Amino acid sequence: MPPQWDEDEPSATEKYRRERHWKEKLHTSLRTRFALTEYADIQRCLQLGASFPHLLLQRIAEQGRQRYQAPSQWDVRLAIELLKAEQADQRHWQIAVEIDAWIRASRQQVKSDFALHANFFKKDTVEETAALFRLARPVMERYVQHLESTHTVDHEGTILKAWQYLRDNTVRPQWKVVLIDEYQDVNPAQAAFVHALLKPVTHKLPSSGARLTAVGDDWQAIFGFQGGDVDLIRCFNDPAETHQGFSERIELKQSHRFGQAIADSTRQFVIQGKGAIARTVIGRPELDPDARWPASIILASTRLTREGERRLGKRHAGLTAGVLAVLIRIGEQCEDADVLIVARRNADLQKPEMLDNEGPGIDRRTIGQSAARLGVSVTYSTVHKAKGTEADYVILLDTGPPHAGRLAANRVLDRALRVFRGHDTADEEERRIWYVALTRAKRKVYIIVDGDRHSLLADELYYNKNGHYDVGEDELAEFLEPMRPMVPCPVCIKKESTTAVLAMRAGHSGYFVGCTSYDSGSTHHCGHTERACGHCGQGLMIRIGNGLAQCQAPNCKQTVPLCRGTTPRPMVVRTNRRTDIPFWGCQRYGTKRSCKWTVRKKSTSNGT
Repeated sequence: MPPQWDEDEPSATEKYRRERHWKEKLHTSLRTRFALTEYADIQRCLQLGASFPHLLLQRIAEQGRQRYQAPSQWDVRLAIELLKAEQADQRHWQIAVEIDAWIRASRQQVKSDFALHANFFKKDTVEETAALFRLARPVMERYVQHLESTHTVDHEGTILKAWQYLRDNTVRPQWKVVLIDEYQDVNPAQAAFVHALLKPVTHKLPSSGARLTAVGDDWQAIFGFQGGDVDLIRCFNDPAETHQGFSERIELKQSHRFGQAIADSTRQFVIQGKGAIARTVIGRPELDPDARWPASIILASTRLTREGERRLGKRHAGLTAGVLAVLIRIGEQCEDADVLIVARRNADLQKPEMLDNEGPGIDRRTIGQSAARLGVSVTYSTVHKAKGTEADYVILLDTGPPHAGRLAANRVLDRALRVFRGHDTADEEERRIWYVALTRAKRKVYIIVDGDRHSLLADELYYNKNGHYDVGEDELAEFLEPMRPMVPCPVCIKKESTTAVLAMRAGHSGYFVGCTSYDSGSTHHCGHTERACGHCGQGLMIRIGNGLAQCQAPNCKQTVPLCRGTTPRPMVVRTNRRTDIPFWGCQRYGTKRSCKWTVRKKSTSNGT
């Protein structure tokens, strides 16, 4: 326990001691052995340069568990075979993937180990991140020793070796001009190698070095998972700090791909990210949207209206129905149009596994048949593969944040890699990924959100604060219901920052509202449920402030007061048994957790 807790954090001290006593009592009652470590052990390991996991495993071995050996005795291949033989659970493999990614990211750096180590402890990290650092470091040291002893080199090693040869003047480059494309995707080792190519031949003639022309766009830096560091193009300095050059930034403002409406909206969208370099973008005026539906970005849900069911058929649902509705509108606007359907994941572009074509995924066969009848050419791609392509119209399938980003293991890895990436985060890169998707279109972008799983970036476009974005929803309103913003779970949001939201569900007695934490398993479910709108019976009530909630259904918009319970819920109409006068009461009336708050019901035009 850190000694300063007694003075600075008395509540944390009490919690720590209480939990420690509980753990010791639990092990005693179960007659199980345990290894006890102190805060001083961690500090001692840091001072001596020892491995804390090594000490921990020694403590475990002292308890008689001889199957745990010190890291220096590990045989990696044997360990992998044992994991396969024992059919290890997914978490074991996640740890291996985290360590592997951390090692690759570490070997793409050119700073000294001391500088990286100091940078690590300056970051606002959590215990899991620190554990990953200490676990991965001994593994990487053994890996490097293996490469040296076997006289082999890996992919990262080739760049590091080439940079070292240039740095030590072992090799003198003869090139006078160096041209590099997609510079926003380079990692620190690659950037240091490029700057080493520019080193002057003699110190007396600084101009005797090579000239570099690098083309890149920090707005399109979307390969952070491969080690790309967007700060390298924003600062354009040598990350190794061995060569000081002079650079001039030339901004290319003219875009020949999309019209001015998309240029303005996407520019405003991407510069909301931290660190993005703001600049002017000029589009092609002849590529403006159709005058009948002037918006350049269209948002819609996958829920069919009655006219949509009549035109498309009830057998089509989900993302497939949304795409079919968009193709009808595109066919009315442009002859022989090119349409690019993009998604965040490959799974979203495959046929759904669920019955009746519901759930994430699309039916390509049905879409292809409809496109052929309408004279539209359709191609499919993930956002990363679509980089560099273009089409008249783009359909972006939004099924929510990538599943990898929801896993705790991946969030821990992102925090660990932040040590190497500076201030850039996975959320900032996700915004740039969306920018790439939006700017593949020449004329218009259609964003089809999949029910309650859509991304927070779709919410940003929907709310359109200050009117920065050229967004509309009228064009598809005939076939598809408008997008409904996500409503955070009022229980989960009190506990911690979470992506859990309220979603409509079908029950035995009709629709009800439940938290999406249910999808993570019963142990993670907060248990929060609400009734659907009492007026239309199928709307989700959103909190609009001033103690009120409003139905999301576009044809309802019923407004009701919220109760004053621990978790305020939309109130429902009840009737006084003695006077037959209606009033607003808690929807959980009759249960132990209901509140006694009531509000007099007034007859108004909107039903409140």
